[in-house]
Amino acid sequence: MTVKDLIDELGYYDEDAEVEFEFDDDVDVESWTENKYGGKEVEICTMLEPSFIGTIRGNFRISLEVKKE
Repeated sequence: MTVKDLIDELGYYDEDAEVEFEFDDDVDVESWTENKYGGKEVEICTMLEPSFIGTIRGNFRISLEVKKE
């Protein structure tokens, strides 16, 4: 799945919902930053693919796993 595919998939859901990412595998985080509003930006040097996309308790839940070659 590409970023464009993910954005298209999220277009089907409520725009006011929070997006939660969950990692199903161990990943190495290169760096992360947090802005003054609490938003986080994470740099990960691992190929990931979604294993689940849906809503849970009104929020987007996207579970990611390491992409198998």
